[in-house]
Amino acid sequence: MLNYIDYLINININNKYIVLILCTILTLFVKRIILYLIKKQLIKISNNKLQYKLLQFIQLVINICEVLIIYLLWENSIKNIITLISFISAAITLSLKDLIFNLFAGIYIKINKPFKLEDRIEIDANKGDVINIGTFSFELLEINENFGNQSTGIVLIIPNSTIFTSSLKNLNKGFKYIWDEIDVNIKMDSDYTLAKKSLYKIINNIDLIKNIPIKMKNEISNNTTYRMYYNKYDPVIYTEVKDKQIVLKLRYLVNPKKSRIVKSYIWNKVLEEYKLKNIDLVTE
Repeated sequence: MLNYIDYLINININNKYIVLILCTILTLFVKRIILYLIKKQLIKISNNKLQYKLLQFIQLVINICEVLIIYLLWENSIKNIITLISFISAAITLSLKDLIFNLFAGIYIKINKPFKLEDRIEIDANKGDVINIGTFSFELLEINENFGNQSTGIVLIIPNSTIFTSSLKNLNKGFKYIWDEIDVNIKMDSDYTLAKKSLYKIINNIDLIKNIPIKMKNEISNNTTYRMYYNKYDPVIYTEVKDKQIVLKLRYLVNPKKSRIVKSYIWNKVLEEYKLKNIDLVTE
């Protein structure tokens, strides 16, 4: 087969190429050792975010050095094997098309930043917090609505190319807060004005959300990327009648990662008001 390739592209296959291949393998091996030693040192850094960013930067530098070294090794032989590369490139491209697609999608993610580390996103029916963005894939720490939009502890590995084939929902893109709602059902003949007064008292005294309206208003005012505005930023309660019940819809801004904590606190306070007969909940 070597003789056939030699005949096709007119090169002399000798020990020089064996040496180059061994040097290339040695370069890759040394790179792995260097990365291993660096990771051992980075573990000593207590700040996980700083540790991750340093590792990403060092890996980029080492990868660039690796490419340069391999290029210098093969520089004089590239012209001789260019015909061979052209001969097999079609087959390689066909077999590695998904890998190449993921590589270019990874570059797109790095440049355009549709999401970044720690963002909460939903893509292709997968929902979670971004914990790693790699060359060919990114990883999410899965969250589940049945768990109150909290972590399941499962890591999802998603190909980068998914960004081009599925719609992306980013709960942190642009702004840190989202609107959330709670429906409080009370009896038709109950004092709904007293119930609304009690709910406003509850919602306006929650430390996790009471300063958010001002922060959100400032964020939108200073934002030049998105054309967005809200008529209201403070919590509001809407009244509806449904199935012979009064439905008080409590709407408020919240950090998406703290939504379940806030909901639990509100319901605890609602139950206290129910015992005091300020909120006549439907119990049947």
